[in-house]
Amino acid sequence: MNIDITALIPILLGAYIIWHSFRYVRSRSWPTVEANIIEVEAQSKYEKDRDGSLHLNIDSDHLLEYSVDGKKYSHVLTDRANTRMGQFKMTRQTVNTGKLTIRYQASNPNNYVNPKSDTIANQAIGVIVGIVAIGFCISNL
Repeated sequence: MNIDITALIPILLGAYIIWHSFRYVRSRSWPTVEANIIEVEAQSKYEKDRDGSLHLNIDSDHLLEYSVDGKKYSHVLTDRANTRMGQFKMTRQTVNTGKLTIRYQASNPNNYVNPKSDTIANQAIGVIVGIVAIGFCISNL
């Protein structure tokens, strides 16, 4: 049986969407903590965009900070959107600073989710799309 490599891409994407959806459902029972989103000096000379490309980092960074059992956790947040020309960031839409309630995994508090960014409806759509993508690819093998 020959498997078309292009069929594997939707299968893997569908599996990832389903896994992410179940991760969200599991995280609904995780404890919550109030986190702060703060603006700080650039944490490194270079930053990586969502597409994986490296750019010179001359603007500020935003951190999500929270504490669990007296231990502080910090995560660098990416801009919501930006426009680049070559290596230079021309415009940027940053995350909002302020307080945010997050859920963290009790066995690994460094693992967190933002309940406002994921909803049950989004996850249900994700599961349906994932199952359809996998079913479509399997039927075409």
